[in-house]
Amino acid sequence: MSVTFNVVYGNLTKRVEARKSDTVHQLTNICMQKYKIDANMRGELHYNGKRLDSSLPLRLTNLANNSRLTLSVQNVGDSKDKNVNVKLMVVLPDNTTHTFISTVPANIMLLKLVESMEKSNNVNLMDVPGYYMKLSVVNTQLSSLDERFTTVRLNSIIGLDVSSLVIRLSYSRVDNHETVMKQKEIVKKQLEEQQKWNERRESERVERERQTAQEKELSEIRDEPMDEAGEEEDTSNQAPLSRSMEQPPQPSISNASQVEPSAVDSRLKAQPTPQNNQQKPESAEYFVPSDKRYIYENSDDDYDMTVTQAQKYHKLIQESATRKTPKQARKPQSYSVRIKFPDRSLLQLAFAADSRFGQILKELDHYILPAYKNNYHLKVAYPPFKKLEFSFSANNTRLDEHGEFGSNENIVLLWEVADGNASGPFIDTKLVNARETTELPEIQLESNRGQLPDDTPKPPGKKSTWLQKTFKK
Repeated sequence: MSVTFNVVYGNLTKRVEARKSDTVHQLTNICMQKYKIDANMRGELHYNGKRLDSSLPLRLTNLANNSRLTLSVQNVGDSKDKNVNVKLMVVLPDNTTHTFISTVPANIMLLKLVESMEKSNNVNLMDVPGYYMKLSVVNTQLSSLDERFTTVRLNSIIGLDVSSLVIRLSYSRVDNHETVMKQKEIVKKQLEEQQKWNERRESERVERERQTAQEKELSEIRDEPMDEAGEEEDTSNQAPLSRSMEQPPQPSISNASQVEPSAVDSRLKAQPTPQNNQQKPESAEYFVPSDKRYIYENSDDDYDMTVTQAQKYHKLIQESATRKTPKQARKPQSYSVRIKFPDRSLLQLAFAADSRFGQILKELDHYILPAYKNNYHLKVAYPPFKKLEFSFSANNTRLDEHGEFGSNENIVLLWEVADGNASGPFIDTKLVNARETTELPEIQLESNRGQLPDDTPKPPGKKSTWLQKTFKK
């Protein structure tokens, strides 16, 4: 298993990959080769300002994947005069063990090391019939059948900082080696097939994402003509009436005298022109607090789940497990602005999407009493209750481009007196028809929940009362 590190040398950062069984010194050599540093230079790796032990295997360090290391080098010249105390532990094929200790140069080849131990101790280590050698230096394992066995030097594994070292020498049968090599070939093929399968799966995933993106673009393109077609249909339905308004027939004087102005006004209110929508909102609605309280008492039927409700609940559970593609937020066509006053009264105004913020202030000044004009401020009705700015640039901002409104069609604002406290009233009731807050649509819906029709007709005699009994307990 390999790990990747971000190695910094000078002002450059490169990604270096190594095996977990490699030592810090081997990782240092890989880094020096990556940066093309002279082999006569001595390299050191630092992590969080601390130097890493060159003889320590990477798996025994506290380095994680993608750790940031710093490489530093210095010129040490020739290392042939540096010696290492080596303890060679040998396990012969008959399971007898021997230990040999000797001082050898740090740059000695592993093959020469075994030969020197063999000569100095007068034992046969190199030629054991039917067996081959396996040498373990720290976490690096080499066999006498490996081509690297005759070229690898000791300091290339442990570095130049180690003064003493333990090396293990064991033997394995040649036929076992052939079996191991066959197993390695099988494992290698499996890894190659796994890698090809991963690459193919990754390419398929990329292709699926590309197709999904194309389908999304096509669906958006399809939706736009549908919306335009719907708008054209609406305009076509309204066309006869609008044409009759724009180009009315020329009536006779007698017929013109019979037309009442109230009828014309009602028609104009029923079908306002786009210019009127942009310049002036719909009629304002004013609600005053009521002392009446309507408490809805749950009937027994409220505890019975219908089949449609169960299907909706089951569908919600199914949809919660799938990730939905985010839909692009669309700007609303109109805004409903509710302004709450300190006396618990509520003024509701309607504006087109292209209206300006200053139009809200202008319409509000039309309804509030003269004593409070230019003596109030507005806040957003949810925490942190940000105060809205009154300025030339802010008043000229479109509602669909305002930072506090955006895609929210229903806007709730708090009206407060700027200087001092006032108990109200704040609205001139002569300009607007006052109604009680109990007539708000959401209050009406809550108060008349018991009169709402069921989703599906319930079969007689099959009412489920287990939930009702549970709540009564």
